Amino acid sequence: MVSQSSERVMLTMKRDFVDKIDGYCRNMGLTRSAFCVFLIAQGMFALDSTRETLDEAMKSIAKNAKRTTVDMNLIDEMLSAARAQ
Repeated sequence: MVSQSSERVMLTMKRDFVDKIDGYCRNMGLTRSAFCVFLIAQGMFALDSTRETLDEAMKSIAKNAKRTTVDMNLIDEMLSAARAQ
């Protein structure tokens, strides 16, 4: 039974790939649909996790780049002051 909030998705793939999927389904006791949903959900979770990690890394890099720019400006000011003395 498919819930009303679900939507059917159809896939077309090579026979040898379908045979391999069927083998996994037999071993796991899942239907093709359940197996495909499982794989897609796992893949989406991995993609979302990777994207979140990359977003955080980019924020950290940007923050450190700003700090480095400020530090370099401070060093330039200190060197200019030292030269002026």
